[in-house]
Amino acid sequence: MYEAVRIGSFQVRARDAEIAGWVRRSLTEMLNIPMIGYRQMAYLPLPESVPENAAFVKIYQRNVEKKFFRRLFAKRNEALTEGKAYQRFAGCGLLTPKLLFYGVEGQGTGERGIVAVEKLQGETAQEYLERTDDFGLLKKLTCLLGVIHKKGFSHGDVNFYNFLLCQGEIFIIDLARVKRLNGKRRTRDLITFFAKTNLLGVGLDRQRELLSSYEAAAGCNLGEKAEYLLGRAKEKATDFEGTRWVRPD
Repeated sequence: MYEAVRIGSFQVRARDAEIAGWVRRSLTEMLNIPMIGYRQMAYLPLPESVPENAAFVKIYQRNVEKKFFRRLFAKRNEALTEGKAYQRFAGCGLLTPKLLFYGVEGQGTGERGIVAVEKLQGETAQEYLERTDDFGLLKKLTCLLGVIHKKGFSHGDVNFYNFLLCQGEIFIIDLARVKRLNGKRRTRDLITFFAKTNLLGVGLDRQRELLSSYEAAAGCNLGEKAEYLLGRAKEKATDFEGTRWVRPD
């Protein structure tokens, strides 16, 4: 569950009451100290004035119960990875919510990462596609994935709920798994994407059409691998059966 937290005109959302309390305390401190003070925690300064409902805050906490040493810096890295990804995407002309700040707080096992982005009013592509049969939007999403890959990035989590529809544009969100593109990551992104189209009832011919749009946008030719990807996507779709991704008849 998410809980809304209001600090003056600054509203954030945190994942539970405990984290929401920490966000409230931390942001209050950040808003009341000089810029150099909170720049030690956040890699981007807060703007002087923030409009109401302007931010969505994600908190990363460590799970120290299992594989302690392996996960020692995991949550810190996720926050920094996502913050840097927002900067890189914006620098490449890819539409994302405006990054307000990102950084880390605390030390040792109590360290937490934080990423804050502008909160946009809209609905996710998932929500839209669950109630419509808009093949045109699917084609736009496929082309957008191709553009992301052409820029040299793998999104890492190309579920439709990570694309936000706002004011006629498609914004890319949730960039915690973004990495540099390679062949393996391209394949993983495409299989995940087309597994979701399977669950929406998109036929094989239309999937081939979508894949052709992807190739044009990404500037690549998948050749014989295209049929392999669609076959693997159909197999992977069974992993998602019974979830809210399946459009009701």
